[in-house]
Amino acid sequence: MDQTDQTDVSSLPAPKLFNDVYFGQQPPPVHETWSQFSRLPVDLRLQIWLVFLRQHRMIEVTICPDENEDDTTYPGGTDVDGRYYTSRNHLGSIISGRGYTLKIPGQGYAATFSPLLWVNRESRDAALSHCYRVHLPYPSEHAGQLLYLNTDYDVLKPSPEFRRAMPPATWLPPAEPRAATVLVDFLHDVKAFDPKHQGILHLALESDYIEDLAGDPDSHPFKPPLTPPLLHPLAAASFTDILSTHLRSLFFAMNFRNSRRGMGEFSSEKLHFAQTFPLRRRGNPTGAFVWLDTDPRAGLEFDLVQVTPMETIANLLHVWNDIQKAFGVDGGGVKLRLYVCPALQWPKPPRFPTPPPEPPQTQEGWREALAGHLRWEEGEWAETRREWNSWLSTRTKPKDVPRHGLVVDRGTFEMMERVPVTAVGMWVFPVKVFDREPVNARKNSYDLRDIRPGLFLFEL
Repeated sequence: MDQTDQTDVSSLPAPKLFNDVYFGQQPPPVHETWSQFSRLPVDLRLQIWLVFLRQHRMIEVTICPDENEDDTTYPGGTDVDGRYYTSRNHLGSIISGRGYTLKIPGQGYAATFSPLLWVNRESRDAALSHCYRVHLPYPSEHAGQLLYLNTDYDVLKPSPEFRRAMPPATWLPPAEPRAATVLVDFLHDVKAFDPKHQGILHLALESDYIEDLAGDPDSHPFKPPLTPPLLHPLAAASFTDILSTHLRSLFFAMNFRNSRRGMGEFSSEKLHFAQTFPLRRRGNPTGAFVWLDTDPRAGLEFDLVQVTPMETIANLLHVWNDIQKAFGVDGGGVKLRLYVCPALQWPKPPRFPTPPPEPPQTQEGWREALAGHLRWEEGEWAETRREWNSWLSTRTKPKDVPRHGLVVDRGTFEMMERVPVTAVGMWVFPVKVFDREPVNARKNSYDLRDIRPGLFLFEL
């Protein structure tokens, strides 16, 4: 933390974040330009371009099925019209032909553009030929636009868009296609447009896809688990190849069970404000991040005593193991690493009558929204302490719970604020960490103080 302590925290934008401290440690350049750069050997210049290009990005993309797609038009339905998996792209690879649209908030597909595309011809060639080798066309209404991916470094985080939440009560139109089948076709298309035929190597999934992969035996109509007969034969074979040969990392992304960092129960003595719980990213759906093997922030051990992931980890593993078994993947190929990645969802004030608007997709807009959320969170923490004090007064000698809670002392709490330790990112736990029993099964709360998780720290 020595370098962090040297940062002038007072100069940071509000709210003050650990991200600003970490990425602000690099000294400013001595010169804005360097005229001698063009005299360097070509190979050396290429390596300099690639140092900038080869960084992790998390690409958040929404996959939206077209209106003419439903569960009767696709293999596994009742009316297969033969339009799937028949056309080839410029690489000679068969593409899915599935009707879907991709959406990225804010700048859209242009959000994946590197600034080096506009420096000069050499930097553009370095970006397109040596780094972003996957040039995935946007299908349907956005045809002609390209999604640039470097699958060696990029983590793809797809989300499904459902056309309706509930069918009308008096009539049932054809059901929209299952999110999981569209995801499989999208993953196939990424591989089809990869000259190396690797496709996505690092994938982050949330509960909406996991639940759709698992199926729902109580739904009407019945929704079975995803199996090869529900897919086009080429899609099933491609998915098997992805699972067994190419996919390197799977991140189970999820919220914490609470929407604020202040926590504690009346039956417990662990009333605590968890400053190091990471906050979800806003404002840049394709931004870069560093993957820190060990979260370096001070005070982490206090917050790891009560880690409450939204999902039951054993259920996630059960679903994933069933999927691998259904597609004949026995784990004997490429070693797939599984991670649990919780982060705090915001804004989510539960006492508001209507959900607050989404923060603007700009740097300044989301920072202002985050500042508002942290003010709300501070008020909720004060209210929690007042309720606690009222409860204690009926049972014991009244004792005010201080702002720093009952786990850390005041000096440590205020030091953590000054550093600061509040971060926009995601914790990265190897899934085996959750083999232990939760200390509070009802709240799905784990004591992980003996673990030092990794951290996805987003560049803001």
